Amino acid sequence: MSKAGIVILVVLVAGVLGFFGYKNHERNEQIRSEAYADGNNMLRAVLPQGEQLEYARGLYDHVFSDAFGHAFSGGLFSQASYDEAVFLREATRLISIRARSDGQEEVALAVEQYVDR
Repeated sequence: MSKAGIVILVVLVAGVLGFFGYKNHERNEQIRSEAYADGNNMLRAVLPQGEQLEYARGLYDHVFSDAFGHAFSGGLFSQASYDEAVFLREATRLISIRARSDGQEEVALAVEQYVDR
């Protein structure tokens, strides 16, 4: 095979890998966005509008990546997997721990009750 043929082959393989990597990344970001919305919906379901909800949203933003990491798996060449129940359990656990450490027992109890439903 000539040098030009090798270069074309390398470019084609890189293009195919790049395309699949991009599509996989796009899907992973969609799952991440849906998970973020799930958590916000959970907070709105258990807390009234106001300071407690805004406080809990701040905690949620802080713990989101850790909670999502427990519920999501997938790589460049593997199928993405997301478990909403695991995500919500972990998010509520982390939020309640931080809320309690801040003296916000009502917020901690409210998010824990969501998982106990």
